[in-house]
Amino acid sequence: MIFLTSGSLKGFDRLVQAVDVLVQNGDIQERVFAQIGPGTYEPQHFEFVRFLAQDEFRQHITRAKLVLSHVGVGTILLAGEAKVAVIALPRLSKLGEHVNDHQTDTARSLEEEGLCLIAWQEQDLLAKIQESRDWQPTERKNDLRLVDVLHRDILALGNPRTRSLRKRFGRQARSS
Repeated sequence: MIFLTSGSLKGFDRLVQAVDVLVQNGDIQERVFAQIGPGTYEPQHFEFVRFLAQDEFRQHITRAKLVLSHVGVGTILLAGEAKVAVIALPRLSKLGEHVNDHQTDTARSLEEEGLCLIAWQEQDLLAKIQESRDWQPTERKNDLRLVDVLHRDILALGNPRTRSLRKRFGRQARSS
């Protein structure tokens, strides 16, 4: 089963619609189940719900062969713990999907760390799905690099309270 999640705070119609087309065209043969949040596009070719309780969300990730997602770090880490491959599509500010393009920067870092595969545009999804069949996420041993990534991205959103995040991990915040 492929589990698609668009996050619960914002819909991600571009991702949901792209996967719907791949299922419709027969490019995806596996069963797809999605949590689409408050998006406006409703898929016609696979099952979906708008929201899942946290325990149900975890169950879908652990049962999945593959997770398709926005660049949601929590989802990516949860899937990594379950040793499930993730393909993430960054939300783009120019398309009104987010307030800035921090997901693009986060995606680069997560891809470099081997935590997920990135589809830089929806047209990349099919190739990444094929690539994911022989791919496993890197086992996380030291999350300080991830803390750096998250810190930068939270600062990009303009939240000055995030400096305490770095202090909890005993390192100075690096400037971005």
